Amino acid sequence: MNLILTKLLPVAALALSLSGSLAIPVFAQSNVLIAKSEQRLDLHLTSEQKVKIKKIESDAHDKVKKLLTADQLKQLNTALSKKGESFRHALSTVRLTDEQHDQVLAIKKEETAAQNAVLTPDQLKILKAYIDSHKNH
Repeated sequence: MNLILTKLLPVAALALSLSGSLAIPVFAQSNVLIAKSEQRLDLHLTSEQKVKIKKIESDAHDKVKKLLTADQLKQLNTALSKKGESFRHALSTVRLTDEQHDQVLAIKKEETAAQNAVLTPDQLKILKAYIDSHKNH
């Protein structure tokens, strides 16, 4: 359980809209908030929910990797090879074009929606309250 949460946790920062010539941290919000909520707000994710959320995250990462050039993928893999490096942080070291940035944000939006669909209405209420209480942090 903690391994899944640890891998989901680094995705917490909200996506930033920066120029495509800058390193852009684009993976964010829901999946990490689900992880934080599970730890702090007693979301009580079932084993099945955890597996589904992890699969959605993995599929999104695969989609992002397919958007990258060989050099960008090499940069990402180098960053990921560092102990404890999150996908979000590793991706932020890669310079994306504006088009890639937009595509990654679209993938992130799909990922968030899919992960939210895994949650029960009560879990979504807890998560929404958590998000709302941390919007300015």
